[in-house]
Amino acid sequence: MKSLTLTLFLLLLSVCGTFAGLNKCLLSNGFSTSYFANSFETNAAGSQPQTTGFYETGSLNIDFINGVFALNFQTISQDTVKTGSVYMFDKNNTIYIVNVDDNGNTRCQLGASNSKVPSNYFNISSDLGPINVGAFPTELLRIESFLDVESDQDIIYDFQNCAMVSSFIKKQETDYLAVSVINYLDYQNHPTQFSLPEECISAQPSLIRRNIISHFPRSLKYHLKPFF
Repeated sequence: MKSLTLTLFLLLLSVCGTFAGLNKCLLSNGFSTSYFANSFETNAAGSQPQTTGFYETGSLNIDFINGVFALNFQTISQDTVKTGSVYMFDKNNTIYIVNVDDNGNTRCQLGASNSKVPSNYFNISSDLGPINVGAFPTELLRIESFLDVESDQDIIYDFQNCAMVSSFIKKQETDYLAVSVINYLDYQNHPTQFSLPEECISAQPSLIRRNIISHFPRSLKYHLKPFF
């Protein structure tokens, strides 16, 4: 499995009524946050072991009630830098895909979406107990893995402020190890207002229906997959 950090991001959607400390967090109609992610993968199979990794920054904004989704990201992998955005609106079933090329030129594509914006949080399988980040108390939670039995997906959650702090995943096999970590900044337990880029205002519709997952950056593909 490649780009394991992609599984991490919507662990911040993992809030469930099973845990009393999260009950008030369930009242949220969405969230917004910035993030940065690091991923390390090593494959020792074969005669030439391979090691890869990437760094990513971005922001995510989801409105559960109105079905609005906004994502901005930049991914740095070896000598490659990819910058883009994804905007999705359930009301008119549209998705905007923004890509920035190596020369800084921005292109926005408009299409019909075959997915829906998440409408709620997903399940936590167990509470692993309290853990301090620096000196402030948080809780370590494990979510239900949709990958395989070799994968562990955990989050560090701030019960007091209903906020994701960090999320991470580890997958280990005989000849393969992948570890990814995402840290969340300026987390707000509600969606915020945003505007489409100017390039998207005049974008012409495409006849192709868009699968939103295929346009997510590397750190979010697995993370968002359970919702779409």
